[in-house]
Amino acid sequence: MDFLYQKIIESKNDPLLQGFNGMLTLGFIITMFVCVIGFLIYWILSIKTRTLQFGVLRAMGMSVKNVIGMILCEQGLISLVSILVGIVLGGITSDLFVPMLEMVYSVAEQVPEFVVVASRADYGKIYLIIGLMLVLGIAILSRIIARTKIDQALKLGED
Repeated sequence: MDFLYQKIIESKNDPLLQGFNGMLTLGFIITMFVCVIGFLIYWILSIKTRTLQFGVLRAMGMSVKNVIGMILCEQGLISLVSILVGIVLGGITSDLFVPMLEMVYSVAEQVPEFVVVASRADYGKIYLIIGLMLVLGIAILSRIIARTKIDQALKLGED
């Protein structure tokens, strides 16, 4: 039994396995960061190009709270749907392709077999990172929205 635990510890300290896990983790974090940057670019450009429209809505009698609520509803619907679709497609893809990693390593030659295991704690960590990135993006976006002067967007005589 001690031999098995020793082999498990050795396999966990294997530089190849640690490098592989580090590469996957770093790739995930970089991908999330790029997604947040894309999220911000899309919404900043969308809000900047629609400032005149928001000014017209304000001139028609909508309150600032209603305009900001409309922007947040639109953002929530688009973002939440895309996040949910990403979670579902990511789950399906990982169920299909991650078990193929077991085929890369010769399972018969390894004393503790190489088995891909997905725990709920790992999914919780991933969803936590996604949530933190989303909150960061929304915080930056709300700061930009707060600085935008919607009331001054509609200037009579111009456009």
